[in-house]
Amino acid sequence: AQPCLSSRVETGIAIDPVDDKIYWANFYKETHYTTGSTFFEFVRSWPGIPDNVIDIGCGDGRDSYAFARAGRDVTGLDRAEIGVQHASKKALEVVGGDKARFFACDVGEADDFRRIVEQVRADHGGQSILFYSRFFLHSITAETQRTMLTVLSEVSRPGDAFAAEFRTDRDAL
Repeated sequence: AQPCLSSRVETGIAIDPVDDKIYWANFYKETHYTTGSTFFEFVRSWPGIPDNVIDIGCGDGRDSYAFARAGRDVTGLDRAEIGVQHASKKALEVVGGDKARFFACDVGEADDFRRIVEQVRADHGGQSILFYSRFFLHSITAETQRTMLTVLSEVSRPGDAFAAEFRTDRDAL
């Protein structure tokens, strides 16, 4: 697995990496979904979206599996190694084969993130990619957001798409 996502942030203060690891280990141990999110359903309905999906901040793979079951090839990326392990194991049970694969990756590490995107594109003959990110952008630092979006700007090609669902400071609590 390659290093790819950044730390969870609460009230603007970055969480200690050890606490963050414990938080996500507990979350993935206790959380189980059997369907994709409503955002997945919304994006899936778009005409002409690419068949290759990079799920940035995939967590336990909920929407990654849904995309794979819908016939798309999915690469899920998350910084939380425990989430990647959980997603990889569950992928064999839920979708089988190689329609969904998962890698640990910190999108704040531009070279690692760029390398994975380029590898996904090469693995699929240069075909277009849907960059998908659900409830992730608001959980990373502004610096990590800039790095991620800069890399996406550099590696995106005509035909690629970007879909992101996120919170802002204007959302009701």
